[in-house]
Amino acid sequence: MIYCLTALAAGGFYFCSLHPEKNPFPRLVFINTTHSLPDGIYVAIPGKDFRNGDTVAYLPPDAVQEFVSARGWNPEGSGMTFVKHAYGPSTQYAARPGEDLQSFIVDYQASGPVSTTDGKGLPLPQHYGWFSVPEGEFLPVGTDAHSFDGRYTGTVPQDRILCRVVPLLTE
Repeated sequence: MIYCLTALAAGGFYFCSLHPEKNPFPRLVFINTTHSLPDGIYVAIPGKDFRNGDTVAYLPPDAVQEFVSARGWNPEGSGMTFVKHAYGPSTQYAARPGEDLQSFIVDYQASGPVSTTDGKGLPLPQHYGWFSVPEGEFLPVGTDAHSFDGRYTGTVPQDRILCRVVPLLTE
């Protein structure tokens, strides 16, 4: 019963916050249904400061939004907000090709493969080599190998972060 009430309240907050220009209340709930993180409901934590590995909701850069829309990954009419783990300027990361597997490494820890194509067989953006996260930016990282994240988009300006989030109800 409590889960049903929580889900119902979260859904109400979510739908009320889809169009912030028409709604005076800040968005409090984010629903993830992608491969990036576990499916579920995430709740906003006030403030934009984060520590490496915190989960944030952010607006992807315009070029990323255009890419996602062109691929048809974003359902018509839904908001373009991503939920990922964030890593700041102290972070080193690499995308490097391998013989059998291309790997993505964050702070010298393997974070999964880098795909050359999406689920439809279309090519994905690639950039290989070692990188440092620049000051004022963050590296978005999902937990699933099929997450469209920093492996393909690189870093994102920190001013695109809406808030930190924590899971409320996930699978």
